[in-house]
Amino acid sequence: MSDVHSAISPKPDVYFQLIKGLAYFLLLIVTEVAAVNVLAIYYAFRMTKNPPSGTETNFAQISADALEVALANVNARLIIYAFILIIVLFLFFALRKKNFREETRFKKFSVKYLPAMALLTFGFYFLVTAILNLLPDSFMESYSESSNFIIEGSFVFSMIAQGLVAPLTEELIFRGLMLSRFDRALPKWIGILISSLLFGIAHGDSIWFAYAAVLGCIFCVVAELTESIFSTYLMHCAFNGIGTILAYYYPDIDRFEMNLFLLISIPMIAAGIFLLHRTHKAAKIIKE
Repeated sequence: MSDVHSAISPKPDVYFQLIKGLAYFLLLIVTEVAAVNVLAIYYAFRMTKNPPSGTETNFAQISADALEVALANVNARLIIYAFILIIVLFLFFALRKKNFREETRFKKFSVKYLPAMALLTFGFYFLVTAILNLLPDSFMESYSESSNFIIEGSFVFSMIAQGLVAPLTEELIFRGLMLSRFDRALPKWIGILISSLLFGIAHGDSIWFAYAAVLGCIFCVVAELTESIFSTYLMHCAFNGIGTILAYYYPDIDRFEMNLFLLISIPMIAAGIFLLHRTHKAAKIIKE
C-alpha cells in the first residue's frame, strides 16, 4: 500500500522546485519595490536640497511627492531594478558556486532558428497592433494611460530601458529561472502555462495581461526548443524595440495599415510555427 501511495504522490523535490520557481517571481516583485524606493530616496534628496523658495521643508510631503515621481518614472525604475536584480542573482549563484549562464539558460543557440524567430516576433507584433486598433475606445483608455511610459524621456533612453533592459530581466526570471524550475517539477505544458500567466500578471493592465500571456507562451516554447533564453531575449528586444520606435515616430495607424497588419500577421505566424517545428525536428535528427 505504501508503494502505491508513494507512486502517486508528488516527490518532495517537486514541491521544492515549484517553490523555487515562485520564489524567483517574488524576487522580481521585491526588487521592483526596492527600485521604487531607491528612486524615491533620490528624488526626496533633490527636493530637500532645492526646495521651492519661500516654502518650509515638509518631509512628509516631500516623501509623498518623491514617491509619486518615482512611480511615474518607469524607465528609470526599470534600469535600477535590472541592476539590483542582476547583482543579487550573480551573488546568489556565486555563493552557491553555480554557473550563472547555466542556471539561467542564457547561452548560445543555433542560428538556424533565426528565421522562425523573426517571423513569430514580427507576425505577433502586427497581429497585436491590429487587434488593439480594432478595440473600442472604452477598452483602450486604461491601456493608453498605462502605456504612456513608453515615450517617457528621450528616445535613446526609452530604447535602452524598454528594448534592452526590460527584456533581459524578464527573460532571466520567467523563461530562465522560473520555467527551468517548473520543468523539473511539472509537465512542460503546465510549466509554460504558469510562467506565461505570471508574465501576464506582471504587466498589470488587463489588455497588457492578455497579450503578454500569449507572448509569454510563444517565448516559452522557443526557449524550450532552442534550450536557451538568448533566443527569446533577442525576440523580446525586437518586439519591444518595434513598439518603442513606432510609439515615438509613428503613433497613428490608419485603417489601411491596420488591415494590412492583420492580413500579413497570420501567414507570418503560421510560417514561423512551421519553420520552428521543422528546424527543431532537423536539430533532433542531427543530435541522434
